[in-house]
Amino acid sequence: MKHVVFLLLLIYGACVSGPTKYSEPQNDFMGSVISNDSLFQCTTDRQAADVCVIKDSSPFKLSAVHVISMQKVSDSNFKGYNQYLDNCSDWKLSDSDITSIIKESELISDANIRHYFYDYYPCNYKGKVNLDGKIGVFNINAGAITSITFIDSTILMGYKLPDYKKYFITGYTSLSEFHD
Repeated sequence: MKHVVFLLLLIYGACVSGPTKYSEPQNDFMGSVISNDSLFQCTTDRQAADVCVIKDSSPFKLSAVHVISMQKVSDSNFKGYNQYLDNCSDWKLSDSDITSIIKESELISDANIRHYFYDYYPCNYKGKVNLDGKIGVFNINAGAITSITFIDSTILMGYKLPDYKKYFITGYTSLSEFHD
């Protein structure tokens, strides 16, 4: 019954508002570059907001990275927190570790990669970082995932290098490891 009522309201709404007329095609993307800095390339879309993409899969490898502040935090509400307590208490990062992680991590553009190929732990390092003059808030998880949030965007990255144990509890899980 709910579906029928919803469908009727949807049809009614479409009839009342009438068709929208455009003088140009709806899917026509006409844009111009509004930013061409070292990190993002942005364009303006007439029908949507600005669209920005990161130019490189390792966006900060050549950046000047300066850690402004950092703090280790644990999520004691995490289900199974006690089983990770020893690993989390032993996990330590320095300013230079955080700089290396940010420079060497790769962009994750698909949520499935984050979900299936990386572990999540109830321990993180959070803080502020200056990346080529842009201030961002970082969150580095012990499972090799890093997020950096700027005023208008968030970047999700993963550490995929085989030396992950010097920084993380676990690292990227390759497809071949799924078959083992």
